[in-house]
Amino acid sequence: KGVRRVNSRFSGRLEPGNDLDLVLVKGRSLDIVTEVQIKKVRPWLRTDLEKLKTAFAVLEMAEKLLTDQGRNESFLALIRATLDQLENERRAPLLLLAFDIKAIAMSGFLPNLIECVICGSQGHLNKLVPAEGGCVCDSCYSGQAAVDADDKTKRLVNDLIAVRMRETDSVVADPGTI
Repeated sequence: KGVRRVNSRFSGRLEPGNDLDLVLVKGRSLDIVTEVQIKKVRPWLRTDLEKLKTAFAVLEMAEKLLTDQGRNESFLALIRATLDQLENERRAPLLLLAFDIKAIAMSGFLPNLIECVICGSQGHLNKLVPAEGGCVCDSCYSGQAAVDADDKTKRLVNDLIAVRMRETDSVVADPGTI
């Protein structure tokens, strides 16, 4: 609540990308910050606009997927690892894609790319139908809204799920696929 004031003693510490420990007191409508302890600062975010945009995209996705139902340490670790990797990452769009795919998978929303979600076959999976929750084979596809899912794209998704965030540089990706 008081953090919004320009002369707040906490405002400099509450920059996007910082790892913090906060002590909050329940207010009437907003929680009140009473104590802030900085765990890690990422000052390079303030000097590179492209990396800052990527960091904001990571934080926006995290805000949408995290709930107020308690801490999710593995999800927080993914956010930290992504922001740390962003400092030296040459391919920020690939890093953001890796984060998004891992975050969606951790939330339980990753579509099935291995077999047809209708009949279970593993051949000719060329259409990703979001309403069905994954890929459908040519014989089950009935004209629903779909995205083309070629083998390179499905391989890239699987590679990004399998690799650690600090190893995203090792993933081979066609620039047109990202």
